[in-house]
Amino acid sequence: RTINDIVRDPNIHCNPFFIRLQNVSKGIIDHPLKEIKEQLPNEIEFDEWIKPKQHKNILFLDGLDEMYMTQSLSDEEVIRFVNKCKNLLDNINHQNLYIVITARFNYIEPSKLYSNCLLLSLGVLNLEQQIRLVEQYKKQIQTIEPDYKSNLNTELLEKCNKENDLKHIKEL
Repeated sequence: RTINDIVRDPNIHCNPFFIRLQNVSKGIIDHPLKEIKEQLPNEIEFDEWIKPKQHKNILFLDGLDEMYMTQSLSDEEVIRFVNKCKNLLDNINHQNLYIVITARFNYIEPSKLYSNCLLLSLGVLNLEQQIRLVEQYKKQIQTIEPDYKSNLNTELLEKCNKENDLKHIKEL
């Protein structure tokens, strides 16, 4: 949703880049810039984009928890990767680069991170918020794919919120 808001808001002047960490090789741990470039389409000259410019660049590295599982990473490797990303931000040539790394809870012990990390935690959406988000999604997707059909509806959301054996679905 954040990327969607950034792209659509005319008052936000930045270039968002999105990488799914589950799709990258383990080489990203020690060479994040090299691996990130390999994940982007060839027509994007990433080195040029991240040089100091008028616009900011936000790199979304999504799914650290999924990379942790698919690559069988150790805690040390995860911390090393995060620190390598932070070192990129310290580079004078990357002053307009911001990195957002997403992960579910319990994949990085916050106390192991250096103090200059901003940690955000997203709360669980209540039922009303879930319904509103699904309705917005359906409305938006219909403009792109008019024949799109979704099984997700208010009744299913209510069921997932009510029944204990389905509560884990809320986390997703």
